Amino acid sequence: MFLEAHGNDEPFNLVIVDLNMPDFDGKEKKYAGLSLLAKIKEQFPDTPIIVNSAWDEVEIAKKCIDAGATDYFVKGRNDQMLKKIRAALGVADE
Repeated sequence: MFLEAHGNDEPFNLVIVDLNMPDFDGKEKKYAGLSLLAKIKEQFPDTPIIVNSAWDEVEIAKKCIDAGATDYFVKGRNDQMLKKIRAALGVADE
């Protein structure tokens, strides 16, 4: 979907990736979201990406940011998600 949107001159403005998701072969894999993050950043380095995870661990968040994520979001903190999306898109907070 991401590549198709770019090919149709309708690129995604933001990507939200779950840290633990199926890998490219459709198998559940720990940190598979990092592989998707790396693939997108390799081809489209300016696309903002927020990684979503159930883990509230500094080392995991740091690993995601080091891999090119714009931000890291811990599930369950819904009040912060909109702020992170607005910041990633450069939109003023209301």
